[in-house]
Amino acid sequence: MSPPNSADLQSRLDFIGLDDTARQRQARLKGHVDKHLGKKAASPEDVLAAADEMALALGSLIKSTLLDIDIGVSA
Repeated sequence: MSPPNSADLQSRLDFIGLDDTARQRQARLKGHVDKHLGKKAASPEDVLAAADEMALALGSLIKSTLLDIDIGVSA
């Protein structure tokens, strides 16, 4: 199988919406995003760690809330 030529690649990029105009728009937005979100994006490991911490915190909150609810059922 031969590698795609540049025309094939460009037609595929155009098809998925990554034409020249979209890439220029992305380049213009990059500075704005960097300015407001910081230059260093979170690593996948940081995102997963934060998700784990959030899941534990939410689980604890839900558990304590359920224990505080009196639904009139005795054990």
